Formats: sequence, structure tokens, C-alpha cells
Amino acid sequence: MKKEQLLIFFNKHKQILPLLLLTAYCIDSLITSIQGTVEVVNYQLSLNHYIAFVMVGLSFLSYFFLQQFYKYVLGLTIVAGLFNLIVFPAIQHIYFFSIYNAEIAFQPSAFFTGMLTYIINFKRINQFIVLQFRDKRKLEEIEPEKKIKK
Repeated sequence: MKKEQLLIFFNKHKQILPLLLLTAYCIDSLITSIQGTVEVVNYQLSLNHYIAFVMVGLSFLSYFFLQQFYKYVLGLTIVAGLFNLIVFPAIQHIYFFSIYNAEIAFQPSAFFTGMLTYIINFKRINQFIVLQFRDKRKLEEIEPEKKIKK
């Protein structure tokens, strides 16, 4: 494969990279569970692990068959993982940071996946955020207000 063809292929399928990262976490979790390499007696996957596996599977299905819903399913999966509703790696690592008295807990695995998604889509995400804060009134409605204020 030539370099140009490889770049075209990568640009076409770069949206699946965050999903592949989540899949790697889930596979590691399954292997750890099967091998029993965790230092915890009677380690078993929790319900949160199984829900994460289902969410990753739904993300794959939406990527290949319902492309228009992929970003919503992946976003929901990442947010659910970020706020500890589902668990991707074998051991649930939770980090806390607090702002005044409010403590926020998050999973690094979901955070890294969210950052990868942001890096891949930073132009679109930034455009979306700017459009949400822009004044949505028509220009004709704003102009008379400016004249009155003078």
C-alpha cells in the first residue's frame, strides 16, 4: 500500500480509533478475568463490566450499520465510563479531584478515550461549542438594538 493510500484509509476510518481503545481495555479485562492475574481472591467481572462490553458492541454496530448514530452512541459510552457507570479495564481505577467542596470522580481509561475523540474531532467539537454560545437572533433583530443604545 502506498503512503497516499494509507493516509486516505486512515482519514476515512480515524473515527473508530477511540472505539478500538475501549475494545483493548475490554479485551484486557476479559483476559485478566480468565487468567486470574488480579491479586484479589475470587475476582469476577462486575455488572458494570458487562454493560461496558454491551455498550462497546453497540458502538461497533452503530459504526458499521448506523453511521449517523455512531457519535451519539460512542459519546454516551464515554460519558458513562467517565462517570463510573460502566467499567472498561479489569480494575476500576477512580481518581478524585475537588473544586471547593464538590468532589468529582472519573476513570482515566474513559478520560483518555474522550481526549482521543476530542483530538480527532477538535475542529467539529469547537465549532459546535462556539455555535451554542453565539447569539441566535437574526442580524435584523440585533441592529435596531445597537442603534437604540447609541
